[in-house]
Amino acid sequence: MDMITVHLLHPAEEKELTLQLPRDTRLAALTPIAYERKFVEPQKPGYSYLYQEHLCGTGHTLGDYIPEEAAEITLRMFGFPAIMV
Repeated sequence: MDMITVHLLHPAEEKELTLQLPRDTRLAALTPIAYERKFVEPQKPGYSYLYQEHLCGTGHTLGDYIPEEAAEITLRMFGFPAIMV
């Protein structure tokens, strides 16, 4: 299993959570991990993630956003629900 370093940036504070996760981890799995580690407070409808100012789809994997040779990714947690128009 190909592991990468994931840096989660808090949506409101200058805090970072660093994890070692498989490259094929879905972004939807990150929010429960952040809750479990008490990194963010639970909220409905949860959190989204930004990668290089791009709103990531929660059904995508971490590896969908970085090249195969990359060993880490930094994601900013986004605490507002996305509204599709």
